[in-house]
Amino acid sequence: MVRGMRESINTLTLPVNDFRLSNWLANTSSSDYQETLGSWGVDVQALRTARLLGGSQGEIRILEEDDDLVAVLRTHQLEWDEEILGRPVICIDGMAGGNIEEKHRLLSRVVVTLRPGQGLLTARIRGDDYPSMHALESAGFRVTDSRNIFLKDFNQDPEPTVITVPREGFIQPYNPTDMKMRATLTRLGTNALRHSRIYNDPSVPRERADYFYEALTERHLDDPDTLVYVATVDDEHVGVVIGKEDADVHEAGGVKLGYLWLITVDEAHMGKGLGLALYQTFEQAMRDKVTLLEAGAQTHNYTVLNIFTRANLKPVSSLVTFHAWIE
Repeated sequence: MVRGMRESINTLTLPVNDFRLSNWLANTSSSDYQETLGSWGVDVQALRTARLLGGSQGEIRILEEDDDLVAVLRTHQLEWDEEILGRPVICIDGMAGGNIEEKHRLLSRVVVTLRPGQGLLTARIRGDDYPSMHALESAGFRVTDSRNIFLKDFNQDPEPTVITVPREGFIQPYNPTDMKMRATLTRLGTNALRHSRIYNDPSVPRERADYFYEALTERHLDDPDTLVYVATVDDEHVGVVIGKEDADVHEAGGVKLGYLWLITVDEAHMGKGLGLALYQTFEQAMRDKVTLLEAGAQTHNYTVLNIFTRANLKPVSSLVTFHAWIE
């Protein structure tokens, strides 16, 4: 900070009705990986403002210098994550504006909200937002996950999806009353996420990470708005795809966006066309619901990345996940 310049950091409780702040956010890029969606008709300015100022949960911290807005950061508690991990969890929903030092000052205020030994701070940052990444690193965060993001625009590709016939087995809808199927899909989902952020965090015991992703997969299976399709070979369930519509993007950004949360095939049954058939079945069902379809995979999950490439999805963005434990 330049000597003589007056600085203040204010904490506001949501929702925030401040024209000056909302106008500043509308014209200041954020760390959100979905900032790239503006090229596909999403009102990114409205989406950014809704994510950083909308809703009723959480807090927003603003950094001002001589009464000029410099940087903004929003946080909220992840109650479901807290229940599963057994520790307080605070999510940094996004940051806007500021250089590395200025973002670091805001992050330092967030860090002190947790007493030593009490909890986890987590943040997801657009893969090209290096100032935010460096600010997180300087505040004690470490990388736990990185993902490539793909998109398909059904306006540009309006023809019905041609579904590949796998060399073995078939694709069927999920049956929520089939407890054997549910147990198998939970196992498949957990195994598929072995390289995700919770498993990559050395502070989380393996048994707790297993529990986290088992519960997370079951949470998605229990969601009545979720689309789930299952790959079956000889009465054995060997693959699954799970996804749904992103209501937040639709409400704030004005475009119907669906996202694929998980796709996986048991290793013993790879190479039979089941993964591509799963994706294509899901894509065809989504065509009746959304305009854009988003899908993501860990940067080293080459099996899934290959499925997206074969299905002609376009790589559009990336995101990096950070964790910091307050010890």
